[in-house]
Amino acid sequence: MAEAVGAFTKGHFFNCAVSAPPRNHRASWIGMSRRQRVAAMAPLREPRSFCIRSFEAAPPLLPLLRKEEEFLRAKGFDVRFIDGALANRSSEDEPRY
Repeated sequence: MAEAVGAFTKGHFFNCAVSAPPRNHRASWIGMSRRQRVAAMAPLREPRSFCIRSFEAAPPLLPLLRKEEEFLRAKGFDVRFIDGALANRSSEDEPRY
């Protein structure tokens, strides 16, 4: 439904990343100062600098996501919602559910 992409493009991930519990970060996070943590997560303040790819396995959601993709691209974000399916083998002929 693109909630995570929307939160990312609105810049919400920076605050989440800086205030997330240590278990969400690499081992060195615990020993970092607040300033070092902010510096490590600084790129999240610039969502337009990222190429965003979101995987969607539910075909009925794609029309709405294509509209959201257009909207975000018009705002300057390099975003693409990718139609995909989950399977334990690769094949273009596998049925989609």
